Amino acid sequence: MFNNCLFKSLLFIVFGGFVLPGLICSPAFAQDERFIRDIFSHQLSRPQDRAQRQPIYTAASPYYQLDITGDGRREAIVYEKRDGQDWIHVHDSSGNQVYSYRFDTVGLDSQLYRIQRRSLSRETDAFLLYFYEGHTDYLEYHGTGRLYVMTMDRRELDSLSVYRGPIVWQERDSFRQGYWNREYTVDLQDLNDNGIREVIVQNYTLQRVLLYRGSGHWREI
Repeated sequence: MFNNCLFKSLLFIVFGGFVLPGLICSPAFAQDERFIRDIFSHQLSRPQDRAQRQPIYTAASPYYQLDITGDGRREAIVYEKRDGQDWIHVHDSSGNQVYSYRFDTVGLDSQLYRIQRRSLSRETDAFLLYFYEGHTDYLEYHGTGRLYVMTMDRRELDSLSVYRGPIVWQERDSFRQGYWNREYTVDLQDLNDNGIREVIVQNYTLQRVLLYRGSGHWREI
């Protein structure tokens, strides 16, 4: 199955202080009780209010520092777990958070497991983000990984944008077919000789091509 060591280490940081001998504390029941109480007291918050609430559980990776703008100063990339949601943040050289993006998850044990920095053209840098979307095991086990592409034009932080790309990993375990997995290769090539490399995701005869149109816009064929 998928290696989720990083995810487990993050969970240890988050929940380590809440596990006591003979007792596992969970906020689930308390949250349900508060939800029911708010309904009957007519104090249930609006969706926009709930979206702005402070997170209960957070765990973040170290600040991975690198010079992504080419000015000799180091920016930082951070991966964060926040109340079961997966985020990536970019901080400028002064430590200010300048960009955030939330990944889409489909099941348990989701995690960002690889980042590759590549060049699409003289004007555009790309960060290939390999994200395990998680797995479900109702009736049968099914897990998927997906490619996201974060682009930056002219090496300016205010141009950062993330595109949700195709699946690059699949695994399934069922009673009839047993366990199988499928991994896709990711490559960059300038297929149409316009000076901009395309992102090619392929598994044998299956192929998806991502064409960058500039300003964070993509076309997928």
